[in-house]
Amino acid sequence: MERRMRRLLLTAGTVLAAFAGGSSALAQTTPPPTTTTPVPAPTPVTPLRATLDSCQTALTTTDRSAVFSGSMPLVAKTWRMRMRFDLYSRRDSTAKWQRVEAPKWGIWHASRPRVPGFVFSKVVDGLEAPASYRAVVRFRWYDKVGALVRSAQRTTKECIEPDPRPDLRLSSLTAVAVSPSVARYSLVVRNAGLGAAGPFGVLLVVGDRRTPISIAGLAGGQQRLVTIDAPSCLAAGKLTIQLDPANVVDEVAGRNVPIVRVCPL
Repeated sequence: MERRMRRLLLTAGTVLAAFAGGSSALAQTTPPPTTTTPVPAPTPVTPLRATLDSCQTALTTTDRSAVFSGSMPLVAKTWRMRMRFDLYSRRDSTAKWQRVEAPKWGIWHASRPRVPGFVFSKVVDGLEAPASYRAVVRFRWYDKVGALVRSAQRTTKECIEPDPRPDLRLSSLTAVAVSPSVARYSLVVRNAGLGAAGPFGVLLVVGDRRTPISIAGLAGGQQRLVTIDAPSCLAAGKLTIQLDPANVVDEVAGRNVPIVRVCPL
């Protein structure tokens, strides 16, 4: 009985040793966990461009402004970069662009040595209206001894400053007959401009009959319905309306002209 117990204990010990040896072998053959080295993100390249960043429109000159920016990347052999802004304007789309003299414009601005990119912004205020403004931006790259490596030029989009004056317009015209010879006309007059219009008159002309009416004034973007009894336009077939016939409102050029309409009756 004692010998049998010894054999069982020896057999169990051999089995345990085998499992222990197997575990050890497995541990030795399993590869160690790999470690990942983080790859740094690439440095973004500064674009070569000229942009209009903001265009502030307003009724008064002192409140009008624009911000222009330029950016340029570092290129081979470059030690220092330079940038120059020139301001141009024109009164309307048919006119030629003219260079504008402005403080701190038309001069070269230099970067620090060997920077990866150069970005610079210019502000101009006190803009006149109506007019459009844009910037021509010149770029230069220089090596360590000051020799020119490369040059480029870009032009920004336009900053459009609209006419700040009132703009009187006739939005609609209807009429109903009051009698065989008289009609009641309903006119919607609108100020499509930015500035306010003070009191002005409206003149309705049917044939040789002239009928005036007064309007107290209109703020920028405001409209008003006015009615007026005047001779029927059925016989004439048409009528003429003049907004501000006395020219008391400093209005957008070309708007204060007689308006001829087919008789709405």
